[in-house]
Amino acid sequence: MRVLGISGSLRQDSFNSGLLRAAAELLPSGVELEVFDGLKEIPPYDADDDVAPGPAPVEAFREAIAGAERPHHLPGLRCGPDAAEHARARREHGDGLVPDG
Repeated sequence: MRVLGISGSLRQDSFNSGLLRAAAELLPSGVELEVFDGLKEIPPYDADDDVAPGPAPVEAFREAIAGAERPHHLPGLRCGPDAAEHARARREHGDGLVPDG
């Protein structure tokens, strides 16, 4: 099973990215964590530009999401400075990228 990890911090030595790397080492056998590292290249969202295919960084992100499985039996892992504060708001607005445990 392939799980997609997205760090909410773009800093090279980010603690959030470090948490994702540590989590990857603790996953059960048969589960692989792919950490998406192209978030910095994704442009801000503009509905006028929401076309397919989109810019290359957007398409890479879409492919990473499409290639990942959504393991509803594993607890969700959010790594970012706003993760705790905004987790409920993202769930309420249909953020389906990270499943809840």
